[in-house]
Amino acid sequence: MVDDYTDYCLTILDSAKRFLEKADKLDSGSEKSAFIRASIQSTFSFVEATLHNIVLGLASQKDFFSAAELGVIEERRVNLNRGVFVLTNTRQFHALEDRILLLLCKFNGNPNESWVSKFSYAISVRNRITHPRGTTEPTVSDCEQCIESAMDALNALFLAVHNKPHPKHGRGLQSESDW
Repeated sequence: MVDDYTDYCLTILDSAKRFLEKADKLDSGSEKSAFIRASIQSTFSFVEATLHNIVLGLASQKDFFSAAELGVIEERRVNLNRGVFVLTNTRQFHALEDRILLLLCKFNGNPNESWVSKFSYAISVRNRITHPRGTTEPTVSDCEQCIESAMDALNALFLAVHNKPHPKHGRGLQSESDW
């Protein structure tokens, strides 16, 4: 992992928590909804950034991964060229869950953990605001579940890849910011 980038990832997490705190202090209205949406979007930005940071740290282990696996975790297209799979520079996006689960399977073979269904729910909440198909607004409770399940997913990944917990896992929903 890259230290400056790790700090940046943790700053995004703290922003997500701070937006949640601001939303929780409001009774209702558009400002509350905006803080909830900002918190959820920041939470998933944190997950994406942390996952990218983990992949950067695994760059030296490229021989450990097949071309298909690298294609998924690095979000690049894989072509078959003369009987050999070749990683291209063309972007090919994969579901966030799939990228996390692939790494978990590769490192410890056990993606059937308790956080998976909660994380799937959190992704559905994020998708409701990222790709709206209606006017249902997420709640503070949805927001809390998003942050908690994201931390659980990343903690499982840290344990599998680094054999240690994520540094912010189990620290609750309180931000360290005062803005």
